[in-house]
Amino acid sequence: MPEEYIVRRKARHNAGIKRGILEAARKLAVENGWRSVSIRKMAKAIEYSPPVIYQHFENKEHVLKTLQDEGFEKLAKMIEKGKNTAFQRELQLVNISQAYWQFSLAYPELYQVMFNLEGVYVSGRNTNAQLRRAGKPAYDILFHMTASPSELEEVFFNWCAIVHGFISITMSQRLPPGSPQEQEDKAQKETYLRHAITRFLSYVKYSAGQ
Repeated sequence: MPEEYIVRRKARHNAGIKRGILEAARKLAVENGWRSVSIRKMAKAIEYSPPVIYQHFENKEHVLKTLQDEGFEKLAKMIEKGKNTAFQRELQLVNISQAYWQFSLAYPELYQVMFNLEGVYVSGRNTNAQLRRAGKPAYDILFHMTASPSELEEVFFNWCAIVHGFISITMSQRLPPGSPQEQEDKAQKETYLRHAITRFLSYVKYSAGQ
């Protein structure tokens, strides 16, 4: 058997184990919260011994950092997709905000680890820088609407705070998945978010004399 084939097969095997570890961590977090996630439980979930986990990750925090990076990558893609659904800047930002919110509903466990929520804490991470990269389409839109570059950082932060606030409230008050009440509540909050961003944009434009 050619050595190159063996190397590729081993690489695929290791990648599969690593992916299994990450998925196990997310599943444990969904079922019992991030406080319950441990190396031992991850190993049990993928039916390996704890030393196998340490072959791929230095510790639990390394697992969380990897999931953070994956989360911001997914968020960036959803935000970019949201931007591409419209041509007018105002509507683009409304759709971007909705995409951001939809991401948190689709991947709540990732959102929690990305922003150190629900008992998660990952040290040494510049979440603001990662959010800036993921939210660059929103940042660029707001650049064209602010009165001066000196105000842009504050305006971008305010936008993030509005969307994050809706996400936090939705997470804390989330109804049982699949229930009619959940769908109704989701639709209502989605409408509220769109209205909030529209009012926010009106204020930004007014402040800039537009």
